[in-house]
Amino acid sequence: MSARSMMESWKVALLSATIAMGNDDVRRPLENTLPAYERAWTAGVPFCECDVTLTSDSEIILCHDDDLKRLALEPSKISKGINQYAFNGELEFLPLKDGSRVPKLVDVLDAAKRAGPGHKLVIEIKGKDAECGRRVAEVVRTHHE
Repeated sequence: MSARSMMESWKVALLSATIAMGNDDVRRPLENTLPAYERAWTAGVPFCECDVTLTSDSEIILCHDDDLKRLALEPSKISKGINQYAFNGELEFLPLKDGSRVPKLVDVLDAAKRAGPGHKLVIEIKGKDAECGRRVAEVVRTHHE
């Protein structure tokens, strides 16, 4: 397949996925969740963007906002910023509105690998400190060994 035809097929896949996932259907997966990435890759989207931040126990998780009030099943139970929670014992058990959980970066990288060699992540680091960037680099490097 030529580079031009590959780009054209990606445009079609991206447009299709944007239409399919850009609606207000409450059954669609929430952003930055494992079901959202799996659905996009199944639809043929080769590149997906994710937002990552560092938890208090140094886990890299996917989250766009400073807290989980918008996505949590019970927003009233969210009393701290995302970086003040530990993943282990806290966020790993927190249900989101669609029934999914907050994923770790390594879990989404594993899903990309299972989806096939053409599926990649564009990682946006939301953490404000250098430690978040170091941990992301470590996770990505370790994952690709």
